[in-house]
Amino acid sequence: MNKDNPTPMILSIDTSSVNCTLVLSQSNSIIYQLSISLPNKHDKFLAEFTRRILSDTETTINDLDAIAITSGPGSFTGLRIGFSFAKGLVIDSDIKLILLPTLQLYALQSLELAKLSNKNKILSAIKGNSGKCYKQYFDLNNNPVDEIELIDIQDLQLDDNTFFSGDFEISENSNKEHFTKNNSILPTTLSNLAYSKFIKQEFADFDNFEPSYYQEFNFRKT
Repeated sequence: MNKDNPTPMILSIDTSSVNCTLVLSQSNSIIYQLSISLPNKHDKFLAEFTRRILSDTETTINDLDAIAITSGPGSFTGLRIGFSFAKGLVIDSDIKLILLPTLQLYALQSLELAKLSNKNKILSAIKGNSGKCYKQYFDLNNNPVDEIELIDIQDLQLDDNTFFSGDFEISENSNKEHFTKNNSILPTTLSNLAYSKFIKQEFADFDNFEPSYYQEFNFRKT
């Protein structure tokens, strides 16, 4: 592994939802990808998908420059399993760890549509429990402009300057002229954000490598 390699080899992992997705990429070009949508099977498929990807591409763990993983919010169990697996892969190695915030991934997935729609910001949102959703605003450089908040889905509103990106359709009383419903995080989105963060050297510390569960929001009245 070459730390100064301008074309890093990155294994990206998404276990934030019912989907289990692994992507092997060099720079932001995908070499191999595998994905399946089955509940409560992340622990089984993570190991099998990794073995298959490395075998089919004649790659070893030591060939990787980084492992990137969706960091939340999302499925508590899925995130926990994904992070434990990633830490196990990099232990006693120089492989870098990269966090991929879930809402930032959804915003990135709709970035070009937002620009084409002449919007100046993106509202990224994913479903939580009990009719609630996690939301966060992003600018057109895919930078967050506020903190993550948990609110009732029915209270989610758009203005004329906002493009919506989320894993559900917005309510009938919202402006639905410009929005995208994403059923899942795409492999290309994972690899693109992972590469961007690698180039910026936005790496996570192994000792503090934990998911962002955002459990504290569950106690907030909205």
